[in-house]
Amino acid sequence: VEALTHPISPFEPVKVFGRANRRDLIFGAELMQKRRAARAAHFPKEMFGEVAWDIMIALYVEEKNHSLSLTAISMPIQVPMSTILRWVTYLEINMLVTTVSVVTDARVRLLQMTDMGRNTMDDCMTELLRI
Repeated sequence: VEALTHPISPFEPVKVFGRANRRDLIFGAELMQKRRAARAAHFPKEMFGEVAWDIMIALYVEEKNHSLSLTAISMPIQVPMSTILRWVTYLEINMLVTTVSVVTDARVRLLQMTDMGRNTMDDCMTELLRI
């Protein structure tokens, strides 16, 4: 696997053969988040309704924490909690994420990516870095 060098130019394609290493994949996802935030600063957020994708990217970038609260997920996405919950249910049904209750506070639900979700994101991010 060819390692990427940082920073990645937003205008040059990146050559990736096989699956890139985890650090480069996460860097690519972080770059994607920053680009999406920049886009959202200039256009109405309603133009880009990809809540499920935003959830997957947030979990992927924050994988070192292993899980995020639904509140932490909803803050940068800026959609109502009901929308977050609807998409979390969809992602759970498709076995990409799972939720766990916090033992010390039953009101708090943590969201984490499943192995299938992580592998799918690895494959997707590798493909996106090839473009």
